[in-house]
Amino acid sequence: MFIISEELKKLPEKPGVYIMKNKPGDIIYVGKAVNLKNRVR
Repeated sequence: MFIISEELKKLPEKPGVYIMKNKPGDIIYVGKAVNLKNRVR
């Protein structure tokens, strides 16, 4: 089972990029972060 809160705990505290998608799966945003764990929560 996929539990989002558990997956978020696994994110590194390192730089990286992330994408946001809408329901159909289209990419609507690409972002970058100095600390992924802080940005994606």
